[in-house]
Amino acid sequence: MRNPARVSMPTPVPFAVIGGGEGAFIGEVHRWAAAPAGNCRLVAGTWGVGSVMGSLVANAVYVASTHGRTHDWRAIWMVPAGLGTGCRNHLHSHLSRAAKDQHQRRGHGMTISRRGVIRGLAMGAAATAWSRAASARTGYPWPLGVQLWSVNAELDRDMDATLRDLARLGYREVETAGLHGHEPAAFARAITSAGLRAVSAHYSMPDLFTDAAGHIAEAKAMGVQWLVASSPRADRPLKSGDWIPAIHDAMTLDAWKANAARLNEVGRMAHKAGLQFAYHNHPIEFDHYDGQRGFEVLLAGTDAALVKLELDVAWAVAGGVDPVALLRQHGDRIRMIHVKGLKTKPTVGTYGTDFATGIVGQGNVIAWPAVFAAAKKAGVIHAFVEQEPPYERPIMQSLVECRDYLESL
Repeated sequence: MRNPARVSMPTPVPFAVIGGGEGAFIGEVHRWAAAPAGNCRLVAGTWGVGSVMGSLVANAVYVASTHGRTHDWRAIWMVPAGLGTGCRNHLHSHLSRAAKDQHQRRGHGMTISRRGVIRGLAMGAAATAWSRAASARTGYPWPLGVQLWSVNAELDRDMDATLRDLARLGYREVETAGLHGHEPAAFARAITSAGLRAVSAHYSMPDLFTDAAGHIAEAKAMGVQWLVASSPRADRPLKSGDWIPAIHDAMTLDAWKANAARLNEVGRMAHKAGLQFAYHNHPIEFDHYDGQRGFEVLLAGTDAALVKLELDVAWAVAGGVDPVALLRQHGDRIRMIHVKGLKTKPTVGTYGTDFATGIVGQGNVIAWPAVFAAAKKAGVIHAFVEQEPPYERPIMQSLVECRDYLESL
């Protein structure tokens, strides 16, 4: 399809729905469809990501909102009012009701055929896409991803429902942070069934020191492409209290060198297993130990072909460094990023004790457009939204607001 921003606006398609008659029209309304700026006023119904119709719609309008998995394009999934995940139910939105009433006054029926849906979407795709996703992809070019640590408690309570909720919000890729009591293959099936794709798995360096082979096997069973070391291993016991300040105080120059050596070993093992390997930072990497910065010790002591980097932008800011400068200087190593906002700029040297996660794009602590431009130029291939507890609002609401900002770029 041509660039939607350059095509002339077609005749509006005011209404499109898949499935039953008047009584059955209780499908989810895609959140963008009810927006006043859209020419296609209403598109209702959801499709499983494995269905032909679902793929068609996703490709046409850059949206793949699901309420479960189905291979039957005619299926409509019932959505209760007040779902609370950023989606509008058509019966509870004045814009949606107005579109429905206008459509019926024009003499249109409540159902259309498969061919009619395809034709309508083809007519409306350019009109709906230009104002949202097509132009947005230039500022945030990656599929929406989320680090599952953000919903750790929710996954423990109800894994399947939580994964489906993430997919409904528009997230497509996930990075795992534990198995939540499930076998790797079962966890992977749940992720796929929800309409998500697991691309990366986090493990701590203590875990990788202890049983790298076992965790590599887990990552392979989950079908991810990336294994990530999420934190360093200290060479002495940690003090009680906040984890990040504790590990900062326990690290030494020798510990950083030992971590670099182990990263090389694990990277070699991961590559033999067909996986990519990366290290994820916190703020402690940017402090000095006997005159040497931990981050530089890791870079100097690891093979660039075996060990890449996952840059946590907010933690880098908390460590007192410029993430844009890091991306420019180490673009050949950084292949993934973590995206989370900061409510206030942390004081350098506090190492997380005053770290307060915020909504991406709110406030002025991090210049996200500059970060994303540098990341894109560096060749970053995955980006994961992450929220750190304690949360100031329900986590799904936070993820909606993060998503909306990223899609606005």
